[in-house]
Amino acid sequence: MKVFKFLIVLASSFVSQAYAIGVESVKVLTIQTYTNGTVAVTTDKQHFGPSSCNSKAKYIVPATDKGLANTLSVLLTAKVASMPVTVYLHDSVCSSGYPMITSIIIE
Repeated sequence: MKVFKFLIVLASSFVSQAYAIGVESVKVLTIQTYTNGTVAVTTDKQHFGPSSCNSKAKYIVPATDKGLANTLSVLLTAKVASMPVTVYLHDSVCSSGYPMITSIIIE
């Protein structure tokens, strides 16, 4: 269990949460990966994000995010284990018109 908690903290430490919107107790419904490396996530709480984003139908982790592999690991773990997560979204930046995830923490 200690290793599992360490991995969660490690994954969330790659991205600063200084400019983030926290969406707590979220259930991960779908995870979609694209050939360019981008990851899209839908949750049971999709109405959050900056007003500048064209749509809030999904949350995005851009392929250029240096913590992408770790964030994807946390998302997959949460999905398979049916565990709630806190999703942190950038408060003013969108990716492909959708709210951009800065980090994920399993609750």
